[in-house]
Amino acid sequence: MSGSTSTGPRLGTVPARALRIARRVPGSERLAGAVVRRLRRSRIAREVVARVFDVRSGTPGGTTFLSAGRLLDGHGLENLPVVLVDAVGAPAADLPAMVEAVAREQLLTGGFRPVVLLSGDDLSAARRYGYPVELVVQEDAWPTDSPVPWPDYLRHRIGDVVHTYNVSMTVALRSVQDVHGASAVLATCRPPSVR
Repeated sequence: MSGSTSTGPRLGTVPARALRIARRVPGSERLAGAVVRRLRRSRIAREVVARVFDVRSGTPGGTTFLSAGRLLDGHGLENLPVVLVDAVGAPAADLPAMVEAVAREQLLTGGFRPVVLLSGDDLSAARRYGYPVELVVQEDAWPTDSPVPWPDYLRHRIGDVVHTYNVSMTVALRSVQDVHGASAVLATCRPPSVR
């Protein structure tokens, strides 16, 4: 015999045949929709995809799988730019009003995911909105005999946060008086346009 004949199914027809059979099963479309929704919400699935396909490279602010907090909901939030809210040195009494202003701008624009950088230990203002918080050592707690001066430590720490979260913009809030200017900057954040 000059040619070989295969009695098994061709590789290309197996998935098509399985799809036809699955469509005949009652409720399969509903089940498939539920599976897709669960996969979209799964942090582990998104991190696996990000690591396998390295989707972070070259996209400022996008695809960093970071919660947008409790105010925004829906699909595509992982494509919103990440804004670092630098509140290092802000008085603890001002933090609730400052974070509330950030939350208000986030709700009005729907255009960013904040990461709050604090030097104090009161995380409640930021955590109330579900925002991620990064901490730095307070300047007055920094060892005086350290070979690294505190400003250099802070600069390095901010660089780490910017790299880790793929930050697109930084807004410095040192007191309640800074909120108005920061609100104007945050108002420029818009969700990416769909083409």
